[in-house]
Amino acid sequence: MNALPMRRRTALKAHNIKNSMGGEMSYNTIQRMLSNRRYIGELRSRDVVQPNAIPALVSEDLFNKVQEKLAKPKIKEEFIRFNRKGRFGILF
Repeated sequence: MNALPMRRRTALKAHNIKNSMGGEMSYNTIQRMLSNRRYIGELRSRDVVQPNAIPALVSEDLFNKVQEKLAKPKIKEEFIRFNRKGRFGILF
């Protein structure tokens, strides 16, 4: 698992932030929250998208910056990994 999402989960856990069921936030819950367009005021009903239909919680600029960070590759160009036999190789 990527180290960055673990830091997000750790920060949420440190601040005692729970999900709607009272449990810890999962990786998928955080991903959905960070990519939810309702936070910029966009409401979607089937094929109809209504901008500014609800009050925005974050600016569209900040939302787009987060989307750019989420879109970046999670694995560096050269990443050393151990296989099942205990040998390591470099992924490109």
